[in-house]
Amino acid sequence: MNTDHDRRRLPAAFDNAADEREWQLQERALDEVRRGVTGGDELLVGHRQVAQALRRAPAPDLPADFAASLAARVVMAPALDTRVERHLLRALVVVLALSAAVAMAVYGGEWLHATLALLPAATTSWGLSLGACIGLTWALQWHGRWRFDPR
Repeated sequence: MNTDHDRRRLPAAFDNAADEREWQLQERALDEVRRGVTGGDELLVGHRQVAQALRRAPAPDLPADFAASLAARVVMAPALDTRVERHLLRALVVVLALSAAVAMAVYGGEWLHATLALLPAATTSWGLSLGACIGLTWALQWHGRWRFDPR
């Protein structure tokens, strides 16, 4: 009679003899753990330890009410203070605006001509199309908010 236990013990096809010897050692250690053998071959000590560890269920690391307690702590936590980030963002915008003004003062209109010279002529029409789409989208959103605003 062939059971699942016997089917699992059927040897698999191995590429080399070393893999087959290792598999045989692991199966022998698993069998010895099932039978309760403690002494014996020193070569099997590590394999038996692994087999014993695999037979035990892992200890739960988290308490049973972890999700509920974490959700309660999140609800009770104060809102994050983002004042520093807002001030830094404003400062960076000011620095960007000042650097753009300095670049315009130093280079005059040359930077605009140089930038436009890098772009092919077809890009200008695509840029205008993109600007028209953005403007139309903004206008429709503004009109929708103004028309349907419940305030």
